[in-house]
Formats: sequence, structure tokens, C-alpha cells
Amino acid sequence: MDLSGVLKTLFKPETNQSLPMPSLKSGQIVFGRITRLFPNQTAEVQVGSQKMIAKLEIPLSADEGYWFQVQSDEGKINLKVIAEANGKGKSANPMEGLLSQLGVPQRKENIEFVRFLLKEQLPITKDSIAIAAEWMKNAESKGMALDVIKMMAQRNLPFTKEVFSSMSAVLDGKPISQLLENALSSLNERNETNTVQQLKTILNTVISSAEELDWGRSENTIRHIKHMVSALGMDYEKQIFERDVTSAEKADELLSLKPLLIRYLTEHEGNSKKDAAEQLLNRITGLQLLSQDNGPLLQFTTQVPITFWNKTSDLSIQWNGRKKEDGKIDPHYCRVLFYLDLEYMGHTVVDMQVQNRIMTISISSEKKEMREVASPFIKLLKEKLKEMDYHLSAVTFEEQGENKSGTHSRRPLYLFMKIKYTGESITRYEQRR
Repeated sequence: MDLSGVLKTLFKPETNQSLPMPSLKSGQIVFGRITRLFPNQTAEVQVGSQKMIAKLEIPLSADEGYWFQVQSDEGKINLKVIAEANGKGKSANPMEGLLSQLGVPQRKENIEFVRFLLKEQLPITKDSIAIAAEWMKNAESKGMALDVIKMMAQRNLPFTKEVFSSMSAVLDGKPISQLLENALSSLNERNETNTVQQLKTILNTVISSAEELDWGRSENTIRHIKHMVSALGMDYEKQIFERDVTSAEKADELLSLKPLLIRYLTEHEGNSKKDAAEQLLNRITGLQLLSQDNGPLLQFTTQVPITFWNKTSDLSIQWNGRKKEDGKIDPHYCRVLFYLDLEYMGHTVVDMQVQNRIMTISISSEKKEMREVASPFIKLLKEKLKEMDYHLSAVTFEEQGENKSGTHSRRPLYLFMKIKYTGESITRYEQRR
């Protein structure tokens, strides 16, 4: 079993739920099946998990599938039939029939992309087909490119090259510690401009900070993570908004890695040696895009370099929780997931859930020795949590397996799962392939 399979087990209570259809927008194309016919040329249409009303301009048959275009009429969403999707008509291939209706070339990559969107029940636009086909053609992995496109659609992210590159940088699995080292190494080949000097200084600071942490003191750990989030620039836009920064001089006061990378790339636009800096910027931006603030829920995702026994690795964390009136996560009802790639224990996922201050912890590791190593510390953990008015109800362990290729997945897939809120329960939708 690969890491994806382990995570499916970890989130088993939630994975039986289907992913919600992304918000429909005017001009999008969706596949739907007629479930009921009504008078006045209308019908009930099943689109993914949603049922909608469509206006019929031509006679349609119940229990048949069609391509519909989303239209907005005085704020209401309507569906207009544009093509049959059952293979009837001029084309024996429903994908080719749709592309013909849209006036899009019937190339292999376009047909594959439409087939993928149909399978995943994702909306389509004429422009998105051409854009996505170009992205897939230039991507190192077509499968990963499709994963990114699916994630963008489900999270209603802008369908732009910048967002695609940022999300791809998160899914590629390269450690952020490696990206930091690569960026620093590439800067050593540069002329010492003011921006280059500032970038080298902050990169050295971030890298050295990961090496100096004392993991025996919890307050140091918290301080380190907060410092790293700020130094990487993951809260840069938030700081600008809160401080009402309106000039370049004031922006200089908030210098962190992200704005310095933006400035550096702007100064060296068109230069082929900026790849390392661009990859690092895309990773930071991608992690920001994974964070979400939906109604009563908050989700924050981050990744910071750490050092255990002279071994540098990444600590990936995702906080999910009910939002309090002050906008912060409610510690009484939250979920925190940690992902580590440790030298001896391998890939390790810790899933901590809190409901009304009652805590459960699930630990998934590549090594079967994890239970033996961790068990002696459970009693102490329970006592320390009790001092903080938390009750540890259970700690469970699971050994990860290998995937079909005999290797373990390098991607912390839990980062890409969407969350939802039902009453006082925080659950998540699995990001399926």
C-alpha cells in the first residue's frame, strides 16, 4: 500500500462521501443526465451530486446523457443543451462530438482532457480545454498535471498558468529544504546586487534556523514554526493588508523570502538561470493557495525545514478547525495533521483530532517498530495533556505499505484534501485520482 492508500484508511469515515461539484459559472459546460421531464420544456438534470433544472429548446429523452452549457438568467443558473453525450449523431465518440460543437480541434490531448473532466465530473469551458492541453503537453508528468487541474477546479481557483505552476510545485514532492538550498546555490553565481544580498541573507537564516532548533522544549518548537512561516513569507499578503502598506518603502519593512523572490525574478525577467528561485516561490504560493477560509471553517497549510539528529527534512502541517468570533481556530474543535520524512522511521503521518477537548491520535509509519518506540511515551503525553485540560482518549498505530512499483509515495497527500463542517464535526473530502 502506498501513502495514498494509508491516508484513505486514516480518513475512512469521511472517504465514503462524494466530492461536491465545484460552483457552476456561466459559460461552463457540464455533463448531465435527464432524470425527470416536466411541462413547459423543462427537465430535472443530475450533474455530479447536484440536481438542477434545465430549459429544453429541443425534445430530450429521460435517462439519457447530454452536454449542457451553464447560463445565468437574472441570478438563476440554467442549463442549455448543446450536444448529446451518448455517441449518437455524426460522431461515434461523444468527446469528439462535444469538441466539434465547441469548434475545438479534435486532437488526442483535447479528447483525453475532456474524458478526464467527464470522469471526475468537473465543469468544462472552451478556453480551458486549449489551455489545459498546453499545460499537459509541457508537464513532466501528465498524471500530476491532471491532479493539479482537478484540484484547481474543486477549490474554484483561477484557471491561470501562475496558479497551475504554484500547485504543481506543491505536488512535485521535492523537499522545501532542498528548494531553499538550490535557490541559495544559484544565487552564489549571481552578481551581488542589493536584492541578491538580501535573499542570500534570509536564505542562510532560514536554513541555519532549521539546524539550531532544540526539540526538547515545546515553546521553542512553536516559536520556530511561527518564525519560519513569517520568514518564508507565507503571511506576507496578510501583513500588508493589516498594516495598510501602500508604498515600496513601507513594503521594505516587511521583507521576507516571498517578496524578495518576487523582486529578484522581476529584476531578472527572461533569464534562464532563475529556475531555482521560481520553483521556491511557486512552492510558497502553492501552500498559501491550499489554505482556505470557508464560512465557519479555517484551514491553514504550511511546510517548514527541520533538522533531526543532523538530518534535514520537511515538516508539513495542516490545521483545520472551527473558526471563533475573533477569526482564530477553536482549540476545542480542530484537527491537525503532521507529515514527516524521517531518516529511520521513513514517512510518518500523525493525525490529531480534538472534539470538545477530547483528543484522538492516529500514527501511520513505514516502520512496524513505531508502536514499540512510541508506546512508552503515551502515558507521559496523556499526563501533560491533562495539565492543559485535554483528555487523550486513544492512540492508534498503522504500518504503511508499498505501492505497486515497490516504492513509497513522496507526496503528503493529506495536504490536498478539502474539509467540510457538519455541526461540531470536522471531516474532509479525499482528493481522489
